[in-house]
Amino acid sequence: MRRWVRVLLVLVLVQVALVVVYRLKTSDTNRLSMTPLDEAAPELVFETSSGVRHDLSAETGPVVVHFWATWCPPCLDELPHLLEFAEQSDIRVLAVSVDPDWESIRACLNGQLPAAIVRAHSRDAVRPFGVGTLPETFVVGSDDTLRARFAGAQDWRSATLRRTIANIAK
Repeated sequence: MRRWVRVLLVLVLVQVALVVVYRLKTSDTNRLSMTPLDEAAPELVFETSSGVRHDLSAETGPVVVHFWATWCPPCLDELPHLLEFAEQSDIRVLAVSVDPDWESIRACLNGQLPAAIVRAHSRDAVRPFGVGTLPETFVVGSDDTLRARFAGAQDWRSATLRRTIANIAK
């Protein structure tokens, strides 16, 4: 009987250890795939859903520029949380769709187009930013300097990510 208790205890301890290791490996700080930058922000012309064109350099204050597409599953998974971040943050967020038309964006978002959703004026808009895969996010300082790049989907609910972006944007 004692042997079974010991075996059970060892199994429980192993399981607890595995859970702790898993939690450490998937913690917020380990999931951020950020590259610090210090270079001039490239030109970016984007348009709102009403067809008004804007230039990134005309934005005042720090801006989070997030490139995404309706055909990109990771983009669609993180988009609701990015939009929630945009509503709650003092930092301007531009969720720049690289889709060729507004119809596909509207269909993807069930006709709901929050203010943060904009569309790249050109298919080549991502090229000067060096975007390789979507989604990709950049933090642009109020001095028009690229401060950071976040590759891949991010957990926009993460307090660590939000603090990191707030600190970079200062």
